[in-house]
Amino acid sequence: TVTRAFLYYYAGDAYYYWLIVVSSVTGFALFSLLFITFVHRKLTYIMQMKDELDILAGGDLNYKVTVRGNDELSELARGIDEMRRSILEHQKAEEKMRAANSALVTAMSHDLRTPLTLIEGYAEVMRDLPGENTPENMQVIIDETKRLSTLVNAVLELSKARSSTGGGEAKRFDLTQT
Repeated sequence: TVTRAFLYYYAGDAYYYWLIVVSSVTGFALFSLLFITFVHRKLTYIMQMKDELDILAGGDLNYKVTVRGNDELSELARGIDEMRRSILEHQKAEEKMRAANSALVTAMSHDLRTPLTLIEGYAEVMRDLPGENTPENMQVIIDETKRLSTLVNAVLELSKARSSTGGGEAKRFDLTQT
């Protein structure tokens, strides 16, 4: 009698299990590689945005923020860049207003100083002329014109102090004492 054993059938199952293990490990390695690549690209973009925010925080508002992609991070970058442009526009508008204010105060000061100087000169001439004009009356006129000149100078200094401090609280002048 002849006896046969079919051992190769059981060996086939062993190869089948090895194929499942090797396929699972390969699939996991490929998934991990793709996931790490994707996460690395996003982390690189986040680090680039952090470096650009450090530049903006340093005061260089002319540096444009890089917008890459079409996801939440790119929306954040767009928002930061829009905020940067808005701050620049506000700074330019504030600088224009400060220059206009300075020009206005300078023009007002000049327009007030010229007549005051003229009045003061005429009053000094009239004080020295004989007649109905008493020196006491003329001295009152001279004192008042000098007081107005002092007030104009104080307003001019106040305006310059506010312009140099950015429009904030400047040193106070007591205009009632002058």
